[in-house]
Amino acid sequence: MNRKISKPLSEKELDQLSSILSSFTHEKAMTLEEVDGFFLHSIAVQK
Repeated sequence: MNRKISKPLSEKELDQLSSILSSFTHEKAMTLEEVDGFFLHSIAVQK
C-alpha cells in the first residue's frame, strides 16, 4: 500500500481523534501527541 495523503486532518478531526484516544483508560494508552510521534518515527524508519 503506497498511498499519499493529500491533506492533514482538520481541527475537528484532530479533536475527535483526541477525544477517542482519551476515552481509553489503560495507563499505557497513547495520547494524540504520542500517536503522532509513533507515526512520525514509523515513517522515518521506513525511509
